[in-house]
Amino acid sequence: EEEEEEEEEEEEEEEEEEEEEEEEEEEEEEEEEEEEEEEAQEE
Repeated sequence: EEEEEEEEEEEEEEEEEEEEEEEEEEEEEEEEEEEEEEEAQEE
């Protein structure tokens, strides 16, 4: 039983890490879009 619980916890941690990575990627994309918009406005 203990082993199963540990495996479940590990899986949950991995899922959380994946979600965090996805959020970081989305933030980076948004920053890039904002920079492109600023450059377009300057022209």
